[in-house]
Amino acid sequence: MPYLADLETSGIPTVLIDLTEETEKVKHDALLYGIPELRFVEADRRLPGPEDVDNFIGPLMNALTKPLTAKEKKSGK
Repeated sequence: MPYLADLETSGIPTVLIDLTEETEKVKHDALLYGIPELRFVEADRRLPGPEDVDNFIGPLMNALTKPLTAKEKKSGK
């Protein structure tokens, strides 16, 4: 997570692909590292990567290309 915080604070947009069961940990860690509104998409541990890509590629591309909201631009712990 610290590497994502460095990228985000440098103005480089990031989107984390996490596993569904780790979403609460991702939210906690994002808050801990000062990027509380980090964008992320969920992947399914039960599906092989190539099969799961169809599920998250649309949300991933949207998260990478949609402008940040005022709330997402705020940082801090």
